[in-house]
Amino acid sequence: MQINHDFNHKEIIETAGYNPTCRYQSLNPPANTTDNIRYVYFCVTEKKIVTDNQNMKRMKKIFLSLVLITLFFSIKAQDTGFGIGLYLGEPTGIGMKGWVASNGAIAGAIAWSFAGNGHLHIHADYHRHSFKLIQVEKGKLPVYYGIGAKIVFQNDPIFGARIPLGINYIFDDAPLDIFAEIVPGLELIPSTEFDLSGGVGIRYFF
Repeated sequence: MQINHDFNHKEIIETAGYNPTCRYQSLNPPANTTDNIRYVYFCVTEKKIVTDNQNMKRMKKIFLSLVLITLFFSIKAQDTGFGIGLYLGEPTGIGMKGWVASNGAIAGAIAWSFAGNGHLHIHADYHRHSFKLIQVEKGKLPVYYGIGAKIVFQNDPIFGARIPLGINYIFDDAPLDIFAEIVPGLELIPSTEFDLSGGVGIRYFF
């Protein structure tokens, strides 16, 4: 079947939302309609894969920078224990916390986000604790706030900032703590968007 040479290839790619810079524009239009459609699809897909790879590299650099900055400021701090347990909410998975100072800790989770079709979610935060706001007879009940980052691994991976606000009960007579938090956030890649998450959990400290 012969194709009409007035066929607007440039319009097809622009309609798909891509800048029409595919290599095929420098070639003569194929004589077969099927070949024509296949080539346009290849160009668009190839451009999307390159964009996704660039976003992933950018997210890895930003995430690594945040981890290195946190380690730099906490390297002189006294370690007071590491805990692991459950994080229940949005997302849900394994939660961790490591104390790096008398009132500072790094907390994070490897979890499953139920937003959309469901995706792997990883976050890490620095928590600053205030032990004087709420006094209890037994144990400790600090309020905490902080800043962190998250990555959600979906078709277009999401990288964003987190601002956790929570409360944490620390037992006197057991190596456990329980917590509840709410986390406003700002997604930065692939687009800018506010979000809200949070959860409750329990951790066992070694």
